[in-house]
Amino acid sequence: MASQEDAKAPELNKQPITIIEAKFMTKVKQKFDSSLITKWAAMTHYNIDNGPELKPFIKAFGIDNGMRVSQLINLVWDNMDLEEFSSFVGELPPKLQHILITREYLEMIESVNRATVSTWGVDYETYACDIHDNFWDWDPEINHLHDDSMDVVEGSQRYVNIAIDGNTVWDDGTMGDPENKDNEYDIDNLSCGKGLGELPPPGF
Repeated sequence: MASQEDAKAPELNKQPITIIEAKFMTKVKQKFDSSLITKWAAMTHYNIDNGPELKPFIKAFGIDNGMRVSQLINLVWDNMDLEEFSSFVGELPPKLQHILITREYLEMIESVNRATVSTWGVDYETYACDIHDNFWDWDPEINHLHDDSMDVVEGSQRYVNIAIDGNTVWDDGTMGDPENKDNEYDIDNLSCGKGLGELPPPGF
C-alpha cells in the first residue's frame, strides 16, 4: 500500500479541484455541522471514508481515493466561513505531506531494532497522534541494528527521527542528524503525547 501511495500522493497534490469536487465540498458544508467536519478533518485518510454519514456522499460524487477525500475535507475545514466552494475549481488542494516516523526499541533478547512508519497526510499532528497511539498497526518497516546494546535499557523504546517530505524536522541525534528535539513536531509534546504508546508485540 505504501508504494501505491508514494505514486498516487504526488499526483493528487498536482491535481486541481474539479467542479464535481467543489460540489461535494459545498454539499458537505451544507449538510453537516462543524463538529462533524472537524472530526473528519482530524482523521487519517484510512478512516475518513468509513463513517456512515460521509460514506454515501463520497460514493455519490465518485471520489474513490481516501487521500483525496482527506484533502477536500481539510479544505472545507480550513474555510468554515464559506457556504459554497466553486471558487476553488482549478486551485490546488491542501498538500499531502510524506511523513516518516522512526522509533528505536530493544527486545528482551537484547536486540536493538529500528521501526519506521511511512505515510502521506495533510495534517502532521493527525497522523503523528494516530501513529503514536497505534504504532504497530501501521505495519512499520523493521531494521535490525545490533545486539547487546550498552546504551539502551532492555525493553525500552524511543522516537529517534521524524521527517516530512524528505527533510528531518525532529531528531534525537541517534541517526546522524544534529539533535533537534524541542519543537512543534515532538510527539511527546503534542496533545496526544502522553509518553510512548504500546510496546512492541511479542516476537518483534
